[in-house]
Amino acid sequence: MGVLALAACAVLAGATSLLAVGEWITDAPPHVLEHVGVRLGPLFCGVADVIAY
Repeated sequence: MGVLALAACAVLAGATSLLAVGEWITDAPPHVLEHVGVRLGPLFCGVADVIAY
């Protein structure tokens, strides 16, 4: 659910491609990630990479 919420935030912020969504998620400030309920860790980096490519 957190990845979907982050993708929605990225689109609302202007991301127009999967690459842009992945970049937005990778660059999102930690307080945004925490607010959505995503914990930082090795798996998170992998998810952002999968969305970006």
